[in-house]
Amino acid sequence: ISRCGMVWVDPKNLGYRPYYERWVRSRCGDTTSISPEFEAEADQLTELFDKYMVKCIDYVLKGLVDGEMGEKLNQAVPIPDIDLTKQVCSMLDSF
Repeated sequence: ISRCGMVWVDPKNLGYRPYYERWVRSRCGDTTSISPEFEAEADQLTELFDKYMVKCIDYVLKGLVDGEMGEKLNQAVPIPDIDLTKQVCSMLDSF
């Protein structure tokens, strides 16, 4: 907590999930809630994100394959997990 009473949270402690959840709400609703007519799309996007994106981020950044440590990938330009998530969301927005 800062001296003026504001609570500050380091973005790397939050992770990429809050960004993704806000993106789904903005794509399928009004940024605060998901519209009923887009609930199926939001559910499917979240299911696919949980199934694939989490594993991909773990593999690229940590070298984890099915929970076991493998060789960490070399990146020409290091990219944090939030930026990988932003790129995927931007690609999905193009459809």
